[in-house]
Amino acid sequence: ISYKYRFYPTAEQKHILTQTFGCVRKVYNMVPAWRIKEYETNKTSINYNQTSKYLTELKKELPYLNEVSAVGLQQVLSNQDKAYKNFFNKRAKFPKFKRKHGKQSFRLTNNAFSFNSEINTLHIAKIKDALNIRWSHQLHFTPTSISISCDCANRYFVSFCGIQEMQELAHKIQAVWLDVGLTTFVATSNNEKIAPLKALLKHQRKLKLLQRKHAKKQKGSNNRNKSRLKVAKQHAKISDSRLDFLHKTS
Repeated sequence: ISYKYRFYPTAEQKHILTQTFGCVRKVYNMVPAWRIKEYETNKTSINYNQTSKYLTELKKELPYLNEVSAVGLQQVLSNQDKAYKNFFNKRAKFPKFKRKHGKQSFRLTNNAFSFNSEINTLHIAKIKDALNIRWSHQLHFTPTSISISCDCANRYFVSFCGIQEMQELAHKIQAVWLDVGLTTFVATSNNEKIAPLKALLKHQRKLKLLQRKHAKKQKGSNNRNKSRLKVAKQHAKISDSRLDFLHKTS
Protein backbone atom coordinates (compact mmCIF):
# COMPACT_ATOMS: atom_id res chain seq x y z
CA ILE A 1 0.00 0.00 0.00
CA SER A 2 1.16 3.57 -0.62
CA TYR A 3 0.28 6.97 0.89
CA LYS A 4 1.28 10.26 -0.71
CA TYR A 5 1.86 13.54 1.16
CA ARG A 6 2.97 16.99 0.11
CA PHE A 7 5.96 18.60 1.81
CA TYR A 8 7.61 22.02 1.73
CA PRO A 9 11.44 21.91 1.66
CA THR A 10 13.67 24.71 2.87
CA ALA A 11 16.06 26.45 0.46
CA GLU A 12 18.93 24.19 1.57
CA GLN A 13 16.81 21.04 1.25
CA LYS A 14 15.55 22.15 -2.16
CA HIS A 15 19.15 22.56 -3.36
CA ILE A 16 20.07 19.02 -2.26
CA LEU A 17 16.89 17.56 -3.75
CA THR A 18 17.50 19.35 -7.06
CA GLN A 19 21.06 18.00 -7.10
CA THR A 20 19.76 14.48 -6.41
CA PHE A 21 17.13 14.75 -9.15
CA GLY A 22 19.83 15.85 -11.60
CA CYS A 23 22.20 12.99 -10.71
CA VAL A 24 19.40 10.42 -10.86
CA ARG A 25 18.32 11.76 -14.26
CA LYS A 26 21.95 11.67 -15.49
CA VAL A 27 22.39 8.02 -14.51
CA TYR A 28 18.93 7.10 -15.82
CA ASN A 29 19.79 8.53 -19.26
CA MET A 30 23.42 7.36 -19.50
CA VAL A 31 22.80 3.71 -18.62
CA PRO A 32 20.22 3.02 -21.40
CA ALA A 33 22.43 4.87 -23.91
CA TRP A 34 25.33 2.59 -22.90
CA ARG A 35 23.13 -0.53 -23.08
CA ILE A 36 21.90 0.40 -26.57
CA LYS A 37 25.44 1.09 -27.77
CA GLU A 38 26.73 -2.22 -26.39
CA TYR A 39 23.94 -4.17 -28.06
CA GLU A 40 24.36 -2.41 -31.44
CA THR A 41 28.17 -2.78 -31.39
CA ASN A 42 28.77 -6.17 -29.73
CA LYS A 43 25.25 -7.70 -29.61
CA THR A 44 25.69 -7.89 -25.83
CA SER A 45 22.69 -8.04 -23.50
CA ILE A 46 23.40 -6.13 -20.28
CA ASN A 47 22.15 -7.40 -16.91
CA TYR A 48 21.78 -5.68 -13.53
CA ASN A 49 25.25 -6.65 -12.24
CA GLN A 50 26.92 -5.14 -15.29
CA THR A 51 25.02 -1.88 -14.90
CA SER A 52 26.07 -1.77 -11.24
CA LYS A 53 29.73 -2.03 -12.30
CA TYR A 54 29.12 0.66 -14.94
CA LEU A 55 27.71 2.96 -12.24
CA THR A 56 30.92 2.51 -10.22
CA GLU A 57 32.95 3.63 -13.26
CA LEU A 58 30.60 6.58 -13.79
CA LYS A 59 31.21 7.77 -10.25
CA LYS A 60 34.95 7.89 -11.00
CA GLU A 61 34.38 9.89 -14.20
CA LEU A 62 31.72 12.16 -12.66
CA PRO A 63 32.72 12.94 -9.03
CA TYR A 64 29.52 14.92 -8.34
CA LEU A 65 27.57 11.64 -8.37
CA ASN A 66 29.20 10.84 -5.02
CA GLU A 67 27.63 13.94 -3.42
CA VAL A 68 24.11 12.46 -3.42
CA SER A 69 22.66 9.32 -1.84
CA ALA A 70 24.10 6.14 -3.37
CA VAL A 71 20.84 4.32 -2.61
CA GLY A 72 18.88 6.63 -4.91
CA LEU A 73 21.29 5.95 -7.78
CA GLN A 74 21.23 2.21 -7.14
CA GLN A 75 17.43 2.19 -7.22
CA VAL A 76 17.60 3.71 -10.72
CA LEU A 77 19.37 0.57 -11.93
CA SER A 78 16.80 -1.65 -10.22
CA ASN A 79 13.89 0.27 -11.77
CA GLN A 80 15.49 0.19 -15.22
CA ASP A 81 16.19 -3.54 -14.99
CA LYS A 82 12.48 -4.14 -14.29
CA ALA A 83 11.53 -1.80 -17.15
CA TYR A 84 13.73 -3.71 -19.63
CA LYS A 85 12.36 -7.06 -18.46
CA ASN A 86 8.80 -5.77 -18.94
CA PHE A 87 9.73 -4.56 -22.43
CA PHE A 88 11.28 -7.86 -23.51
CA ASN A 89 8.31 -9.76 -22.07
CA LYS A 90 6.00 -7.45 -24.09
CA ARG A 91 4.33 -6.04 -21.01
CA ALA A 92 5.44 -2.43 -21.60
CA LYS A 93 7.00 -0.10 -24.16
CA PHE A 94 10.71 0.62 -24.45
CA PRO A 95 11.96 2.81 -21.54
CA LYS A 96 12.04 6.52 -22.35
CA PHE A 97 14.74 9.02 -21.46
CA LYS A 98 14.02 11.53 -18.69
CA ARG A 99 13.56 15.23 -19.47
CA LYS A 100 14.91 18.10 -17.38
CA HIS A 101 11.57 19.92 -17.18
CA GLY A 102 9.45 16.82 -16.68
CA LYS A 103 8.44 15.16 -13.42
CA GLN A 104 11.50 14.34 -11.29
CA SER A 105 11.67 11.55 -8.71
CA PHE A 106 13.94 9.14 -6.88
CA ARG A 107 13.34 6.20 -4.55
CA LEU A 108 15.01 5.34 -1.24
CA THR A 109 14.90 2.08 0.69
CA ASN A 110 14.72 1.95 4.51
CA ASN A 111 18.53 2.06 4.90
CA ALA A 112 18.56 5.62 3.48
CA PHE A 113 15.85 7.21 5.61
CA SER A 114 14.52 7.16 9.18
CA PHE A 115 10.85 7.58 10.09
CA ASN A 116 9.52 8.19 13.60
CA SER A 117 5.83 7.26 13.71
CA GLU A 118 5.32 8.66 17.22
CA ILE A 119 6.12 12.27 16.29
CA ASN A 120 5.72 11.93 12.50
CA THR A 121 9.23 12.96 11.42
CA LEU A 122 11.09 11.84 8.32
CA HIS A 123 14.84 12.23 7.79
CA ILE A 124 16.44 11.21 4.51
CA ALA A 125 20.07 10.68 3.53
CA LYS A 126 22.23 13.78 2.90
CA ILE A 127 19.65 16.09 4.56
CA LYS A 128 20.07 16.92 8.27
CA ASP A 129 16.68 18.44 9.14
CA ALA A 130 13.37 16.60 8.94
CA LEU A 131 11.09 17.26 6.00
CA ASN A 132 8.17 19.63 6.58
CA ILE A 133 5.36 17.24 5.63
CA ARG A 134 1.64 18.08 5.66
CA TRP A 135 0.15 15.00 7.32
CA SER A 136 -3.37 14.67 5.93
CA HIS A 137 -3.85 11.39 7.83
CA GLN A 138 -1.92 9.12 10.18
CA LEU A 139 0.46 6.51 8.80
CA HIS A 140 -0.45 3.10 10.28
CA PHE A 141 2.43 0.98 8.97
CA THR A 142 6.22 0.94 8.87
CA PRO A 143 7.39 2.12 5.42
CA THR A 144 9.86 -0.11 3.58
CA SER A 145 10.64 2.50 0.90
CA ILE A 146 9.80 6.09 0.03
CA SER A 147 9.66 8.04 -3.24
CA ILE A 148 10.50 11.74 -3.38
CA SER A 149 9.03 13.55 -6.38
CA CYS A 150 8.67 17.04 -7.81
CA ASP A 151 6.04 17.74 -10.48
CA CYS A 152 6.18 20.26 -13.33
CA ALA A 153 4.61 22.92 -11.08
CA ASN A 154 7.52 22.64 -8.59
CA ARG A 155 5.42 20.90 -5.93
CA TYR A 156 7.20 18.34 -3.74
CA PHE A 157 5.65 15.04 -2.63
CA VAL A 158 6.74 12.00 -0.64
CA SER A 159 5.13 8.57 -1.04
CA PHE A 160 5.42 5.95 1.71
CA CYS A 161 5.27 2.32 0.58
CA GLY A 162 4.78 -0.64 2.90
CA ILE A 163 2.56 -3.51 4.00
CA GLN A 164 -0.62 -2.79 5.95
CA GLU A 165 -3.20 -5.26 7.17
CA MET A 166 -6.61 -4.37 5.76
CA GLN A 167 -9.82 -4.92 7.70
CA GLU A 168 -12.67 -6.67 5.95
CA LEU A 169 -15.71 -4.51 5.33
CA ALA A 170 -19.17 -5.65 6.35
CA HIS A 171 -20.92 -7.41 3.46
CA LYS A 172 -23.94 -5.57 2.08
CA ILE A 173 -26.46 -7.21 -0.24
CA GLN A 174 -27.75 -3.97 -1.75
CA ALA A 175 -26.06 -3.03 -5.03
CA VAL A 176 -26.15 0.14 -7.13
CA TRP A 177 -25.71 0.04 -10.90
CA LEU A 178 -23.73 2.79 -12.59
CA ASP A 179 -24.03 4.03 -16.16
CA VAL A 180 -21.46 6.44 -17.62
CA GLY A 181 -23.20 8.81 -20.00
CA LEU A 182 -22.48 11.69 -22.37
CA THR A 183 -24.64 14.48 -20.95
CA THR A 184 -24.14 13.29 -17.35
CA PHE A 185 -20.94 12.02 -15.79
CA VAL A 186 -22.67 9.00 -14.29
CA ALA A 187 -26.25 7.89 -13.63
CA THR A 188 -27.17 5.39 -10.91
CA SER A 189 -29.97 2.86 -10.61
CA ASN A 190 -31.40 5.06 -7.82
CA ASN A 191 -32.21 7.74 -10.42
CA GLU A 192 -29.33 9.90 -9.22
CA LYS A 193 -27.48 11.86 -11.90
CA ILE A 194 -24.07 13.46 -11.38
CA ALA A 195 -23.15 16.32 -13.71
CA PRO A 196 -19.68 16.36 -15.32
CA LEU A 197 -17.02 18.67 -13.89
CA LYS A 198 -15.71 20.18 -17.17
CA ALA A 199 -12.49 21.30 -15.49
CA LEU A 200 -10.69 22.14 -18.74
CA LEU A 201 -13.58 24.28 -20.02
CA LYS A 202 -13.63 26.23 -16.76
CA HIS A 203 -9.91 27.09 -16.86
CA GLN A 204 -9.39 27.06 -20.65
CA ARG A 205 -9.45 30.83 -21.15
CA LYS A 206 -6.64 31.49 -18.68
CA LEU A 207 -4.68 28.49 -19.96
CA LYS A 208 -4.80 29.78 -23.56
CA LEU A 209 -3.65 33.22 -22.41
CA LEU A 210 -0.68 31.77 -20.51
CA GLN A 211 0.26 29.52 -23.43
CA ARG A 212 0.23 32.45 -25.90
CA LYS A 213 2.48 34.48 -23.59
CA HIS A 214 4.79 31.48 -23.19
CA ALA A 215 5.10 31.03 -26.98
CA LYS A 216 6.34 34.62 -27.36
CA LYS A 217 9.17 34.30 -24.81
CA GLN A 218 12.72 33.85 -26.04
CA LYS A 219 13.95 30.27 -25.76
CA GLY A 220 16.48 29.72 -22.99
CA SER A 221 15.57 32.93 -21.13
CA ASN A 222 14.54 33.19 -17.47
CA ASN A 223 11.25 34.78 -18.48
CA ARG A 224 10.41 31.75 -20.61
CA ASN A 225 11.18 29.45 -17.69
CA LYS A 226 8.91 31.54 -15.41
CA SER A 227 6.19 31.43 -18.06
CA ARG A 228 6.58 27.65 -18.40
CA LEU A 229 6.08 27.31 -14.66
CA LYS A 230 2.85 29.36 -14.81
CA VAL A 231 1.49 27.10 -17.56
CA ALA A 232 2.46 24.00 -15.56
CA LYS A 233 0.68 25.35 -12.46
CA GLN A 234 -2.47 25.96 -14.48
CA HIS A 235 -2.36 22.39 -15.82
CA ALA A 236 -1.81 21.14 -12.25
CA LYS A 237 -4.87 23.10 -11.10
CA ILE A 238 -7.00 21.41 -13.78
CA SER A 239 -5.59 17.97 -12.91
CA ASP A 240 -6.18 18.51 -9.17
CA SER A 241 -9.77 19.57 -9.85
CA ARG A 242 -10.40 16.34 -11.72
CA LEU A 243 -8.81 14.17 -9.05
CA ASP A 244 -10.77 15.93 -6.30
CA PHE A 245 -14.02 15.49 -8.23
CA LEU A 246 -13.39 11.79 -8.90
CA HIS A 247 -12.34 11.12 -5.30
CA LYS A 248 -15.39 12.85 -3.78
CA THR A 249 -17.75 11.25 -6.31
CA SER A 250 -16.43 7.72 -5.74
